[in-house]
Amino acid sequence: MREKDILKRNISLILMIFFLLSGVMFARGIAPYNNSFAKADAEGKTRSLSNMGNWLYWMYSDGQSGIDPGGSSGGVYPRGTAGV
Repeated sequence: MREKDILKRNISLILMIFFLLSGVMFARGIAPYNNSFAKADAEGKTRSLSNMGNWLYWMYSDGQSGIDPGGSSGGVYPRGTAGV
């Protein structure tokens, strides 16, 4: 009876290792950035108005943040106190 338990445990361990390694073999890398859903404005820039913790600021698709469309720096706190 004891030998059967050890055999079952060893077989399950071997199967787990096999499935983990086969999953690693078929894993793909990070997919390339797809900007197909983003809509560019007349200047060709893609940006979004973000509100986090009652701070209002612009986020651009190239990673810039806190710069409004007019080129001024900084965000607005509290939200709703600037004409956007």
